[in-house]
Amino acid sequence: MSYSNLNNKKHHRTSKRDLNDVLARKLFYEPQAILKYWENGYYKSLECEINKFDSERNKLEVLKNGEKVLLSMDCIVEIE
Repeated sequence: MSYSNLNNKKHHRTSKRDLNDVLARKLFYEPQAILKYWENGYYKSLECEINKFDSERNKLEVLKNGEKVLLSMDCIVEIE
């Protein structure tokens, strides 16, 4: 990971309260989402369906093409 990779991306971290509000709405009313998250030094984007939130492990379970994917909430920076 190089420092320039971080500077070239113009992302800002959404507040936890904002993320929680959007997540609650998505879980109950509109499961289709685009998640922006941090992985291995890069911001990535994932178009998926939000399936459930595991509060004990602080992980979000999403479905991408019918397959379950687990993402740490600590790495998620935006939910659309």
